[in-house]
Amino acid sequence: MNREDVSQWIKRARASRGWRQEDLGEALGVTKANVSHWETGKHEPSFLQLLRIRDVTGLALAEVDSAGAWPLSTVRREQITALTDQQRQQLDAGVAALLVAITHAAPADAPSWKRDGTNG
Repeated sequence: MNREDVSQWIKRARASRGWRQEDLGEALGVTKANVSHWETGKHEPSFLQLLRIRDVTGLALAEVDSAGAWPLSTVRREQITALTDQQRQQLDAGVAALLVAITHAAPADAPSWKRDGTNG
């Protein structure tokens, strides 16, 4: 699934509930700006955020819901979907930190000064 597909799906998911970007952001615990950035393709939500969008809107995402697309070989989908919102947020933050440590790169949504190592 490419970034444009993700952006369009998020818009459809939000619209299916008749929600504004603020409404979806509130349901997910993120800002309207986060939702806007996802919908315009400026940033991509994490896999866990996609699952949360699916959960709060009820709109299936074929790539998320298909058995073949599950990206974790040692973790069952049920283990993730059984987590509370707080546990999912903690897992999401932990995965993001691990990816930064492994790749030695700042997250994509970090300010540019954090990505390039400068302060301005």
